[in-house]
Amino acid sequence: MNKNGNVAGKVVLAGFFFLTAGGCAFQSDVTDLHLEMDQLKDKMARVNLTLDANERVVKDRVQTTTKEQGDAFLKLDQIGVDLQTIQGRIEENNHSLSDLSQKTEEQSLRINDQNSRLGNLENRMVMLEKSGQTPQISSSPEEQGKMILQGKSLDSTSTSSPATTLSPQEAYNLAYSDFVKGNYDLALLGFLNFTQQFQNSVLMANALYWLGESYFNKKEFPKAIETFDRVARDYPKHDKTPGSILKEGYAYFEMGEKLRGTTYLKKVIEQYPRSNEAQLAKEKLATAR
Repeated sequence: MNKNGNVAGKVVLAGFFFLTAGGCAFQSDVTDLHLEMDQLKDKMARVNLTLDANERVVKDRVQTTTKEQGDAFLKLDQIGVDLQTIQGRIEENNHSLSDLSQKTEEQSLRINDQNSRLGNLENRMVMLEKSGQTPQISSSPEEQGKMILQGKSLDSTSTSSPATTLSPQEAYNLAYSDFVKGNYDLALLGFLNFTQQFQNSVLMANALYWLGESYFNKKEFPKAIETFDRVARDYPKHDKTPGSILKEGYAYFEMGEKLRGTTYLKKVIEQYPRSNEAQLAKEKLATAR
């Protein structure tokens, strides 16, 4: 009986030790698992911190890039505005140069006119003195200019004095001088005479243009249109062509034919968009509405 009791006690004791040892082992595993989980949490936290930092860097770079792009677009817009401003100033300068060139041409023609008149008078005075005749100059400047233009002597009573033939430049200057002074009848006669005598002259297109202007100022609009049309038809590359087409449009407006006048003004704008005449055509169309 005692022997069996000892055996049973040993078995119970052995089981106790086994359970105790097993419980210790299980507790150690749980502790290790918690430790690993804590370490994993730390790693995840560090990863999250890194991701947050990277996200902030990316956001900063995106914002910087967006701002730089916005600044670049603003600069491009400003450059576009500056280019338009420069282009406008260039066009204004071109218009100013065109006006200055025309004024210079007019002034030069006036000077040449005066010089040619003085030269003609001196030559005729010399010829009259050599022939022993006393020059009798007409008291009317208009009549005097007409006689000079036609190559006649200033001696209205003499038929023996030789007639002086004017050069194309001299004839043109005389007619243009009359136009500038508002003597449109004399200017018309002078330019008509020029177009008949000097058809091959380099001044032919200019003479035709001012002939048309003379008709226009005399309100002979059909003849003005016919003359301006001749400039545009025979001298399409000449610098007087835009003005001729413009004045054709003006003449039609003066005659009450607004539709035809509008057609010619639009033609100037389409064919010579950067010219001073195109700007004048736009202004005329704006006021004609």
